[in-house]
Amino acid sequence: MPFARVAWKLLGPGVFVLLGTGTGSFAAPTTYMTGSVPVSVAVGDIDADGKLDIVSANYSAYTVGILRGIGDGTFQAATYVPVPTVPTAVSIDDVSGDGRVDLVTAHWSDGGAVLLGTGSGAFAQATPYLAGANSSDIAIANFNNDGNPDLAISNSQTNDVSILFGTGNGMFPLPINFRVGTNPNALVAVDLNEDGRADLVSANMGSNDVSVLLTHASTPHNLVVTKSGTGSGTVTSTPPGIQCGATCSAQFADATNVTLVAAPAADSVFLGWSGACTGTGSCVVRLLAVAKVNASFVTVAGDFIAGPTASVGVGPRAIAHGDFNVDGDDDLVVANFDGDSVSVLIGNGDGSFAPATSYATGDMPSSVAVGDLDGDGALDLVVANASNTFASPSTVGTISVLRGVGNGTFMPKVDFTAGLGPVAVALGDLNADGKLDVAIANNQADLMVMFGTGTGGFQAPLTISIPGNLRAVAIGDLDLDGKPDLAVAHSSNSRIYVVRGNGNGTFQPSLITLTGPNPYAIAIEDLNGDNKPDLAVASFINGGSISVLLGFGNGTFQPYVSYAAGVNPADVEIADFNSDGKFDIASANYTSNNVSILFGNGAGTFAAPINYAAGASAFALTVGDYNSDGRSDIATANLSSNNVTMLLAR
Repeated sequence: MPFARVAWKLLGPGVFVLLGTGTGSFAAPTTYMTGSVPVSVAVGDIDADGKLDIVSANYSAYTVGILRGIGDGTFQAATYVPVPTVPTAVSIDDVSGDGRVDLVTAHWSDGGAVLLGTGSGAFAQATPYLAGANSSDIAIANFNNDGNPDLAISNSQTNDVSILFGTGNGMFPLPINFRVGTNPNALVAVDLNEDGRADLVSANMGSNDVSVLLTHASTPHNLVVTKSGTGSGTVTSTPPGIQCGATCSAQFADATNVTLVAAPAADSVFLGWSGACTGTGSCVVRLLAVAKVNASFVTVAGDFIAGPTASVGVGPRAIAHGDFNVDGDDDLVVANFDGDSVSVLIGNGDGSFAPATSYATGDMPSSVAVGDLDGDGALDLVVANASNTFASPSTVGTISVLRGVGNGTFMPKVDFTAGLGPVAVALGDLNADGKLDVAIANNQADLMVMFGTGTGGFQAPLTISIPGNLRAVAIGDLDLDGKPDLAVAHSSNSRIYVVRGNGNGTFQPSLITLTGPNPYAIAIEDLNGDNKPDLAVASFINGGSISVLLGFGNGTFQPYVSYAAGVNPADVEIADFNSDGKFDIASANYTSNNVSILFGNGAGTFAAPINYAAGASAFALTVGDYNSDGRSDIATANLSSNNVTMLLAR
């Protein structure tokens, strides 16, 4: 039977296909364009039509290229599937056990992704997995003979191979790493000692040798479950053995997948796992040695009661708080998208507010930020005016500045020209001159920074090139160099752009990280207690989710973890709502008209949401102490009911 050979052009955009003659030689190569700098190829039938297809990992394009076979040795034009970052290898196998071919990629930035196949040649969104640093190649085999495909990933920088044991549904727990030679660059799985188990051979480019990893025979191992926190609950296992409760330790055969499920008591919330598992869903432990898992439960504190509502202008779309009259009580300001105004509500200190006072802004105010722009000790307002850019993309928007008098009133607006569709603003001192500057996310253009004059005005904007459809911007020191950086949400490509500041008003090129679909809002805080800033991102989708990205402290982040929220969360805030010293997350949910609270366990994972009713089309929220009891309360801006809802902590 004639064979074909596939090769790829390392510095070119395509792959070669050489059809075999059946005599040990090959026909002249045919080139197929498959993406920028393909560095790895794999062959298989991805669409179940009985014809072989080709996939390639495209290093410079952040994609997997797909050439669907016609069956006569030729291929259709390439289609592409995006992956989160630079792919270095691609492999094909059914890793989810559904009879459909899936893709697995290795990435230069530590790990890779699994793309589950639909059986028609299409693939679901990439799900990241973790491995060592600078992952370079993949081998897929059943290393522990449980019938589920496992992953072996060679890691060029950390000089090791990561083994990720599959659960059979396309998911892979945290890796186990084995040392090999220097700069492993290629990997193959084969049964070298004929014991029925797949072994590994690693080609090591830096040490000019190969490493052999032989699998070992099985022995039983103990799984130990502990519980912590102020709450209570039970943990059970499949296969049976753990009933904790009473039995919190059991022995299972080597390489057994043990699934643990936590059930909180009626007065408690399950916060999540630590040890051999993380997250808040079911915990799957692959037992290759003694394993320990902790389940954290907390009593339901941070409960909220409905406080007074306050009428504002038409179409309230954004909300912020501050002490505008310097009386020690939190006040509110709301941007009224359809009313071309802001409403200022002066707090009474008991959760209620004086009737709103309205001030004119620019056209379609979409965001409001609070800060002292002129150094007089009174808080001022900066408002982003989208200026009908949603209907007319060429319309240039503005920001409005309303300087505070210090008694709860504000001077008339002064407008400054911004970009196309300014929808979000954030304040910070970005050039270390002691004056507040403003970062502006433009929905139809780029990111802008306007440096403050210290008198309530701003200089001409500095443009930072990021493609359009920006939705949110936040300021924080994301790389721990003592200089403020910018995190920007891009709604159409589901990415966060990190723009690192140099501290003098200049910025480094953007770092890009993948987040959940349609990111609408960003909050920055240290969610896992490692003194490195993390991100919480609201995804404005019907499924409703919050993405948590734990930071490395250098401006980059671990793959995002998605947590359920209400329907179409449009805003997100971070605070300690139950006074346990650990940060929690709140989202304002536009379609479900409520607020979701996700209690944190201090390790960067969060409990399932608890929802509290808000007004119609809750679009934004802000956290403050509105009734002066020392607890974190929530105020929501409700787009359709034209009011503010108070949720008071108790």
